[in-house]
Amino acid sequence: MKIDLTTPALLFSTISLLLLAYTNRFLALASVIRKLHDDHLHTKEQKYVDQISNLRKRIYWIRDMQTLGLASLLSCTVCMAMLFAGWEKIATLTFALSLILMVASLAISIVEIRMSVGALELHLHDMEDSLGTAECEARKVERKPWFRFSVTSMMWASLVAALGILLAKENVAKNQAAEVNFGYGGMRSSSWSIDQILGAPDTKGMGDIPTAWASATPDNQMEWVIAEFSQEVLAKGIEIYETNSPGAVVKVAAVSMTGVETVLWEGTDPLASKGSLNNVSRIDFSKPYSTRRIKIWIESRKFPGYNEIDAIELIGVKGEKQWVSHAWSSSSFGTHRPAPSWYWP
Repeated sequence: MKIDLTTPALLFSTISLLLLAYTNRFLALASVIRKLHDDHLHTKEQKYVDQISNLRKRIYWIRDMQTLGLASLLSCTVCMAMLFAGWEKIATLTFALSLILMVASLAISIVEIRMSVGALELHLHDMEDSLGTAECEARKVERKPWFRFSVTSMMWASLVAALGILLAKENVAKNQAAEVNFGYGGMRSSSWSIDQILGAPDTKGMGDIPTAWASATPDNQMEWVIAEFSQEVLAKGIEIYETNSPGAVVKVAAVSMTGVETVLWEGTDPLASKGSLNNVSRIDFSKPYSTRRIKIWIESRKFPGYNEIDAIELIGVKGEKQWVSHAWSSSSFGTHRPAPSWYWP
């Protein structure tokens, strides 16, 4: 997922209206407490004990609701500032924090609403007790709800929902893995598949050789490959082993866990001017960047034929080198694996 300035701005109006609603509830509650205080000074009755307990809990809940709502608004503001500064990774984290704070604020709002109903129930109970009729006595038996809301029950419900979503995602992932394990023409094949990018180079020489990855079609669209490495390092560049129609790489970006892309290099592939005498394209980033996931864009429409890649090596600032451990692509002639919506850290 890629966010821009309009993404956190969407929450601004919502948070403002929500804080207004919270403030109105607080003012209404303050009015009730002041009136109850005046009544208590004139008539000291035991019935006020339950009301005092209920009102004290509610004002603290409203305080927490407002605090979390303001913290969510502050996180949105920080997110926009980070986007202005170009720090997309920090912006993504602050926006996620803003969403979590908003969810927590809304959850507490549900608790407070149910407590306000409980306060009204106390008044209804007093009225029924004062009437003392048989009909009121019968209704007292029906007072207990079939389900009592609590923070514990909310946590259990959230956990069950999260597990359900996780199982559903796993099931979808398995179905996708079974469906997308076919390449061009609907045939299951390891030749020219995305798995050919994994590990060290094994294609001998140049040409249209099945031990390298190739897109489903040669010259129809912009293609891309996402290469993931086993460890995150402060990287300064990559080496791409292009074994057929080299010179088509036009952009390299780092990919975060949530799919946010940060462009590290954009320009002309070094092999575009060298011809096919050398098949290793060395690309140095504009500045070192800490990552373990690289996305490579290939302009296949400007370079006729299949632009095949055999291996990709990530190079750290300390000289450490890694080969690809996992890979995804826009398409594959052989076995295909599309990119997920999010990745493991």
